[in-house]
Amino acid sequence: MRALVDMIDSVTGTVRFIVGLLVLGVFAFVFIMTAGASYVAPKISEDATAKAAAFGEKALAEARQQRREHELAQDGWGYGAAGSSEDGEGWGDTSR
Repeated sequence: MRALVDMIDSVTGTVRFIVGLLVLGVFAFVFIMTAGASYVAPKISEDATAKAAAFGEKALAEARQQRREHELAQDGWGYGAAGSSEDGEGWGDTSR
């Protein structure tokens, strides 16, 4: 009878050890993920903000350029001038 109790006690101790290792592993994983997210997330946010700002600046510059070209075309200058033909044979054609 004592051997049975010792065997059950040994199995119980092994199960406790395995469960303890799993709990510690989960805590370590959560800690690593939290620390990584708190370090990586601000860096990603800063990079995304910088890229969005650069993209916005490029879009604004392109819009200004298109507006300038449109205004010049209304005055008779540039690719959209009234004197240029529709098939690209006007004075502003760069394909030649």
